[in-house]
Amino acid sequence: MRKITTLLFTFMLLNQIQAQYGEFGLITGVTGYMGDVQQGGMPANGSYGFSGGLMYRHNLNPHLSISAHGFAGHFSCTDAYATGSRRSRNLSFRNTVYQFGIHGEWNLTKYDVLDGHISAPYLILGVAGFYHNPEARDLNGKWTALQPLATEGQKLNGGKPYSLLQVSIPYGLGVKLAANKRVNLGVELVFHQTFTDYLDDVSGNYPDLKALREQSPLAADLSWRTPQYFGTSGLEAPTGQKRGDTYKTDVYYFCTGTITINLASGRKMEYNASYRSYWNQ
Repeated sequence: MRKITTLLFTFMLLNQIQAQYGEFGLITGVTGYMGDVQQGGMPANGSYGFSGGLMYRHNLNPHLSISAHGFAGHFSCTDAYATGSRRSRNLSFRNTVYQFGIHGEWNLTKYDVLDGHISAPYLILGVAGFYHNPEARDLNGKWTALQPLATEGQKLNGGKPYSLLQVSIPYGLGVKLAANKRVNLGVELVFHQTFTDYLDDVSGNYPDLKALREQSPLAADLSWRTPQYFGTSGLEAPTGQKRGDTYKTDVYYFCTGTITINLASGRKMEYNASYRSYWNQ
């Protein structure tokens, strides 16, 4: 009896593995950002950038897939879009994230092309690692990496700047459609909750600007940019005052379109033995 049970389990496992198939394709779209250099909760006009990369999706069954992505996305923002004191803060930046992630996709409806279910909305949840490096223009208009400068005084007391290698939790939703038995099209909106508040190089309070200037005049210039907004150096330094919001970390997101090719024959795409007669015709 034990041998029969083992044989049946092995057969079911092999049948399930045989029913699985993969897809490989391209991702392209726009990248957005939510953080300290913007007005309100949504990205300002002009903060969006291009994103693109590659993906592989492994379909376990008609309701569950695992997807791996490798791609890059660019975004930027400036206080020029804000009003009041936020505008005169005069901070700006640009950044590009280079990411590799894996997430699960749960199809809310059955996705089985051979059975006529050619479209499905799905939910996304996973984990990703990424590299980023925020930059801003210096007083001469040259793009300068901000992390080595420690613009919020991280180095003043022997500390270290924030890490450029980070982890995020991607979550979102998508819709996919089978153009035919080989090609799939899709649209995804995926938010990446990070564990850093420095995608924009802005997080806490203004440091001791006098001490920061003694350490690096460039760091002081790019930390407090209000004098450049008003065109005067006679302002009182805001040491210790609020520069950003420490109570929440930054978020970036991708709104993308996908196109993938099934890496399987029609037979391997079967999820039901009844389809074998169709492919044997």
